[in-house]
Amino acid sequence: MSTISRFLRSESGATTAEYGIIIVVVAGIAIFVLSQLNGVMNILYGKFGSKVNDVN
Repeated sequence: MSTISRFLRSESGATTAEYGIIIVVVAGIAIFVLSQLNGVMNILYGKFGSKVNDVN
């Protein structure tokens, strides 16, 4: 019975789950930000490329 009560009071599993949730949230935010920057970077590279072609 003491083994079961120690298992129920243990918080190591909860800590692992919390770290997992934090990693998933941070990864989701990073993917969102990078996907939003993709369009902006394409516009900037397009303008830069056209300026380089105008010089040639």
